[in-house]
Amino acid sequence: MTPRLKLEDVNVRFAGLRAVSDVSFEVAPGQICAVIGPNGAGKSTLFNAIGGYVRSTGKVYLDGTLLSGKAVHQIAAAGVRRTFQNGGLFLDLTVIENVMVGLHQTHNISLIAGALALPSARRVEAAAIDRARELLDLMDIAKFEKVLVRDLSSGQRRIIQIARALAAPAKLLMLDEPAVGLTTLEIEHLDQILKTLARQGISVLLVEHVLDLVMSVSDKVVVLNSGMRLAEGAPAEVRQDPAVLEAYLGYSELC
Repeated sequence: MTPRLKLEDVNVRFAGLRAVSDVSFEVAPGQICAVIGPNGAGKSTLFNAIGGYVRSTGKVYLDGTLLSGKAVHQIAAAGVRRTFQNGGLFLDLTVIENVMVGLHQTHNISLIAGALALPSARRVEAAAIDRARELLDLMDIAKFEKVLVRDLSSGQRRIIQIARALAAPAKLLMLDEPAVGLTTLEIEHLDQILKTLARQGISVLLVEHVLDLVMSVSDKVVVLNSGMRLAEGAPAEVRQDPAVLEAYLGYSELC
């Protein structure tokens, strides 16, 4: 089976220093893969290299097609969707309006048609609303459709980020620390959402410090340290790896 995501010797340099060094691994279709490691290990930089936000060497493939060298919008159009730590939501828009922002790639219409309220514009708008509501149902947040984002909790906002990322067709969803600041119940909700997406064939790659979520939801864990791949395997294997435990100084085990 062709991997959904394949990295071959990916390197990122900043001012001559290697932030990511010869990182290689694969993610299968519908697989959840967590990337963990101490602060400064290169996790977010690796994400940015996959998404085209920083220059890198090596090769990145999506379903066998080379992504390396493509622009950010081309990588997104290929089916790589992601969230960011800072969110980027529009606080003064409603939940459904924020999700509809993510539909711009697939629900295109001219400004003239929209201004004149032509039938084509109304059809596109109706389709966008239907898709947004479908995603809100999937995320179990439909009841917040008309609520302003600024009035929601941080956990609810993170779920909306995921919904907006999935508004356009997605093959790979990349999540950068989605569980930061979430309550136990919100983490459990996120856990179920990620498993649902995986069952639908969407691959998930997440950088995460909340190890309870990592160990619960991941099919595979990749550990980075000082920009290099330190370990890779099933959660139960990684949590017992002596090199991984040493990288997480102060931990007797990954829990």
